[in-house]
Amino acid sequence: MTFISDFKKPINIIPLIIGILGIVLSFFFYFDGKKVKNVSYSLPETPSLIFDSKNSSSAIKLYEKDTVLISRNVYLLTGMIWNSGNLPIDKSDIRVPITLVLDKSNRILDFKIIKQKDSSIANFVLSKTNNNILSLDWRYFDPHFGISFQIIYEGDVTHSFQLKGKILDVSNFLQEKINNKPKSLWSWDFILILSFLILFLIIAIIESTKKGKPDRSTIFL
Repeated sequence: MTFISDFKKPINIIPLIIGILGIVLSFFFYFDGKKVKNVSYSLPETPSLIFDSKNSSSAIKLYEKDTVLISRNVYLLTGMIWNSGNLPIDKSDIRVPITLVLDKSNRILDFKIIKQKDSSIANFVLSKTNNNILSLDWRYFDPHFGISFQIIYEGDVTHSFQLKGKILDVSNFLQEKINNKPKSLWSWDFILILSFLILFLIIAIIESTKKGKPDRSTIFL
């Protein structure tokens, strides 16, 4: 008896497929239940120009706090920062505070948190620590908690935004494409493999059913 003919037996195919399916599901539940800390952020490809110093009318002047004349372009930068892991980030986890840093050639004119999840619980706060640096603080940074922010700055469109800081068990901050949803293990690859296994199981059951039926040509001979 060959390996192929032995493999085709229903008694062997079905337990094998169930075993493979069990292994795939065990991997899924293991990784889905794995506890990790992650901080992600997203930005648009380019900030929005809100004041063009070269092409504006000579009659229009822009001043900072009504006294300091702004002679360079002014841009609006928006973005998001959120806890993309499944563990909270406690204050005791902070080794170096989280900061939002622009290039030294740029100067922050204004900033604010546009939106935050459960503000009464999270209580995120942005504060300016330097001409080009903002500091992020919070009360609770639970999974899926985060902020949408905006920064108005004077300088260049080719800014070099960085999210800096050190948090226990977080190797680096993840930059995601804007409007991306949190990653899930229910990816297309996993769904494709699972669908293939289910299809393979259905075919195996149909084949085993056919083999169990009597040969009509033999009956009518």
